Amino acid sequence: MRLFKTFIGSMAIVTTITYANDADLAQDLTNPIADLMTIPIQMTTDQNIGMLDNGTKVQTNIQPVVPIDVNDDWNLLTRTILPVVQQKDIFPNSGSQFGLGDTSLSMFFSPKKSTNGVIWGGWTNTSASDSHR
Repeated sequence: MRLFKTFIGSMAIVTTITYANDADLAQDLTNPIADLMTIPIQMTTDQNIGMLDNGTKVQTNIQPVVPIDVNDDWNLLTRTILPVVQQKDIFPNSGSQFGLGDTSLSMFFSPKKSTNGVIWGGWTNTSASDSHR
């Protein structure tokens, strides 16, 4: 039997924007391309995994979103996913391992203002991993 638990937390850091009320801040928090720095942290726990079903794995994804002003009209938003992994007894007699997983970087290019009420953006995604496994 596998047991799966997920914890999602988020910390918002408002840098250059002043909000008139909580509703404006709440609206920007739901907008994935808002000019707002956030640092979501997601923690996932797997238990009873591996060849003998007695292994455990805890993965914490640190996912900062950082807006960068390109000019008066455009923003570049970067989102990095950095997995931190701790696992134990996945394979018999393997002990425990701790380290970083594959890092992913997404970049979103978007206008600062909506176009006819539509917020849009273009993106690219890259991934870096250790090729010497």
